[in-house]
Amino acid sequence: MSTERVPDLLIEQYVLGELSAEAAARVEHSAGFEERVNRIRQENASFAKRYPAGVYAARIRNQYEAEQRTRPRTHRRTRVLRILALALPGAAAMLVVGFLLFGGIDVGIVSPSDPQAEITRLKGAEPSFALYRADPAANGGFQPLRDGEAAKAGDIVQLAYQAADAPYGAIVSIDGGGSATLHYPQDPASSPALTRGGERPLPHAYRLDDAPRFETFYFITSDSRFDVSVLLADLRSQAAGIARDPRRSLELPPPFETRTITIRKEE
Repeated sequence: MSTERVPDLLIEQYVLGELSAEAAARVEHSAGFEERVNRIRQENASFAKRYPAGVYAARIRNQYEAEQRTRPRTHRRTRVLRILALALPGAAAMLVVGFLLFGGIDVGIVSPSDPQAEITRLKGAEPSFALYRADPAANGGFQPLRDGEAAKAGDIVQLAYQAADAPYGAIVSIDGGGSATLHYPQDPASSPALTRGGERPLPHAYRLDDAPRFETFYFITSDSRFDVSVLLADLRSQAAGIARDPRRSLELPPPFETRTITIRKEE
């Protein structure tokens, strides 16, 4: 038995039967192989028993369509649309989130058949994140919402991040009304730990409110664990200044690094 510990993603792909014979052999001889495979199989079996795929997909589609019909305007800050309110285990997370939420479009979720693909893809990569907007014309699918593009109140937006080698991070947005909203983690008291191994959609989508002019999303990463509530308080203290001047950058000390996406708000 080798002492090498392969990435979790390769274990998940082994369970799904997606690896080549050479890659599968590597996984089978890695440290903790049997324990890790059994854990993922148990998690997937438990998930499948509790949430049959057909029922779960129908539930998501029905809620999305209901939201599309009603689309109430509200002055509350970004409303959570609980399309996916569950923490999905192991391979089930990759399959259900990647297929159901994004309607089958390619949003960059890593699925390498080469055992070195994950390592090669992440080597030298930097953390990044993306926004996707629900597109009714695409049969419930989501399309990329890029920096500088326009959006309007009522649009449903899904966020996703790629941690690369960053162990901790948070996603916060500041709008033209001077409000700062925490998107990841969901609770300021939660751990800011990031999941590595490709693009990770957040377990919920958001309906944009009618805050004016713009909304800037910040993906803030750190090599050290930090208190999310303290970071959020700092951002809220800067939100009014950013609302007055959207070009203004966040003022955060090392080891924080920040990446931004700004969307223009249409009337």
